Amino acid sequence: MFAGPTCVVEPFGPDDLVAVLKLVQRSLGEEIPYAFFLQMSALKPEYSLVARDPASRAILGFIVGTKQAGFEGRVLVFAVAPEAQGRGVGHALLGRLQTSMAIQDVRQVHLEVRADNHRAIEFYRQHGFHVLGLQERAYKDGGDACLMMKPIR
Repeated sequence: MFAGPTCVVEPFGPDDLVAVLKLVQRSLGEEIPYAFFLQMSALKPEYSLVARDPASRAILGFIVGTKQAGFEGRVLVFAVAPEAQGRGVGHALLGRLQTSMAIQDVRQVHLEVRADNHRAIEFYRQHGFHVLGLQERAYKDGGDACLMMKPIR
C-alpha cells in the first residue's frame, strides 16, 4: 500500500469494477469494456491501481499501465475524479506505477493524452514527461492525441 496526502493507492480488485467504469465514463467520456480491467489486473496487479479516500474508501482515481517489449512501459488509462483533482491523487497513482515499472527494468514510460486537454498535458510536464509528437484522429470522436514520454531510469 502507498499512501498519498489524500488517498491510499492499492491494486485494483474485482469489487472496484463498477466504480472504475463509472469514473471512466464520467471523467474520460469513454466506454472501456469491463473485461479490459479484469484482464489487466490479473496480468499485472502492480500496474492496475486505484486511489481511495482513506476514510470512505471511495475510489478517487485509477491508473492502468503495461510493460512493452524491451525497456518501455505505457500508461493505458488514467483518470482522477474531477472533485479529487489538484489534491495529489494523480501524483500518487503515477508515482506508484512508475516505481513498479522501474523495479521491472522499465526505463521510459509513454502515454497519449488528448491534445486539447491542456490541464493534463501540464500535469504530465510537471511530472517529467515531454511531448514527442501528435497523432491525428487518435480518438473515436476524431480528436488528436499528444504523444508523451518520460525516462524513469
